[in-house]
Amino acid sequence: MKQLCTIFFFLLAWLSSASFAAETIVLKRGLPTDIWLTWPNAERLDEAGLIENFPEYRLEYKGQEFPLAKKAGFDFVRLTIDPAIFIYNRRPQKTEKLLAGLKTAIAEIQNAGLKVVVDLHSIPRAGSDPGTFQIMANPALFKTFLEVVGDIGKAINSYPQTQVAFEPLNEPTDDCVWDMKPGDTPQWPVKLKLLHKAARAAAPNLTIILSGGCWGGADGLSAVNPKAVDDDNVIWSFHNYEPFIFTHQGATWNDGHESFLSGLHFPAQPKQKAEILKRSMDAIAKADISKKRRKELRAAAKADINAYFDGDWAIERAKGPFRTVEKWAKKHKIPAQRILMGEFGAIREAEFTPARQLERAGFYKLLRTEAENRGYGWATWSWSGGFGLTVSEKSRVFDPVMLNALGIGQK
Repeated sequence: MKQLCTIFFFLLAWLSSASFAAETIVLKRGLPTDIWLTWPNAERLDEAGLIENFPEYRLEYKGQEFPLAKKAGFDFVRLTIDPAIFIYNRRPQKTEKLLAGLKTAIAEIQNAGLKVVVDLHSIPRAGSDPGTFQIMANPALFKTFLEVVGDIGKAINSYPQTQVAFEPLNEPTDDCVWDMKPGDTPQWPVKLKLLHKAARAAAPNLTIILSGGCWGGADGLSAVNPKAVDDDNVIWSFHNYEPFIFTHQGATWNDGHESFLSGLHFPAQPKQKAEILKRSMDAIAKADISKKRRKELRAAAKADINAYFDGDWAIERAKGPFRTVEKWAKKHKIPAQRILMGEFGAIREAEFTPARQLERAGFYKLLRTEAENRGYGWATWSWSGGFGLTVSEKSRVFDPVMLNALGIGQK
């Protein structure tokens, strides 16, 4: 009896002193609910029945979409939510309706056997609307945004921590080198700590997904000191759209020279260079812009096009963010399972051709393979739309060519 008591107390002491890592979410292959976030502005939010369909994807999905994603081989969905709708005319009754819609969405995704990343997907907006730039630049608005983070974190904290994660801000825009002047103090480190504090206080059980500044890219992540948040239940995300000249060619909403490009192959085909350069110069010449802006765009386009066709520049550019993140992770002893390539993708042109789709597929395969070889999870942007994986922009049916590039679907 005395021996049994001794063993019992030994086990009790061992259990009380042992440190067990909480079971956390594992994210491998994801895609967003996407739909370019076009929720109505403030003046329409009180229309009868409007916000009852929140999140926005519920206005279009028919019920078969999430099972299709599961069948294709994805294991999680980034549930993209524009936080602006929570910020407009904040009041408890409206917030309750929005949170009810959020929970309905989580249930729909989970019922298909998929994990969920609740992603507060702030986007750049014009004027005074609460978009990313406004949230980042206005301390009072950032404080309100943190209140929204708290509301949503509390609402989802009770979900199983192996099934739901919380991404409190998509692509913070602070601290891009091209926007900073000599002597400027980086802004994102302070906001990152405040964001993490708000998210962790509201959702103590869930994995939180955080990124660096400057649109959540690899360079932004490399500037982060993870000890500043001191939290082992964080997944660090980076987005990769390199080479940007390829992934965003023809994107009319982009204000750079890339919007005047079309037909660029990946990897580079040297025989294309003269044609691509002429087409770009012609498009810039026809644009309704000032002479000064036209000169700037021509210079930028020539520099990027020359670089693109310089040997393996395009491929090395696509791989560069992985080397940056790998170096950062090694420095800070961040294991691979705590790193996520949270977005990657390439635009498809208006005229869909099998050859063009195969080129996009080659790009997706390269980035997906680079991530998986390092043990990183990944999520594409997007599902449908201009960056979609589907057979057409408005379809939700996956293109087998793209699924094959992602290493899933029918082989």
